[in-house]
Amino acid sequence: MCANYFHYHFWSSDLCIALLILTRISRMKWSYCRYCGSSLGEQATERRQSVKCPNCSCIDQDYLIVGAGAAIEDNSRLLLIRRLTDPFKGCWNLPAGHVDPDEPPDRAAVREAREETGLECQITSLQGVYFFDDHPKGCGIFIVYRCAAVGGSLRETDEACSPSFFAKYEIPSNLAGGGHSIAIKAWQQSFA
Repeated sequence: MCANYFHYHFWSSDLCIALLILTRISRMKWSYCRYCGSSLGEQATERRQSVKCPNCSCIDQDYLIVGAGAAIEDNSRLLLIRRLTDPFKGCWNLPAGHVDPDEPPDRAAVREAREETGLECQITSLQGVYFFDDHPKGCGIFIVYRCAAVGGSLRETDEACSPSFFAKYEIPSNLAGGGHSIAIKAWQQSFA
């Protein structure tokens, strides 16, 4: 069963319960690489102990990755940016990033939108919470907020290029992983 295709819609206490369940799942220890099947070894990365595959270099974190993103809409079109860095370099994604340990996810989404697009955003609603297992650093959840631009000016940054608005049927096919492709497809389906 591939958890990549699960789409979670939760509010308030249901969100907390879902996060606890996903955190427990993410703490499972693996002996073999989920991607190539090689035996895993431990190494210290980014101030934490992680598991790294010696064959394909996949890093499996011992904690759940939490990302937050902004689904910025304008006239029923969605803002996407092209990644300039790994992982998923060259793919299209929502303005998003990792949530800092002391940061609420909604603030992280607004911060990432500003850093990656130059736009000041206001959250209008929670789009959804998406589980992913295709990130090189491990499994995680991607919390996406629907947003409206309220200031700033759209620009390229050192993290992303080609910021562009796309209608439902114009969405590019090469979408980033880490929950982005699932969230973008859910946005498309919201117009059905």
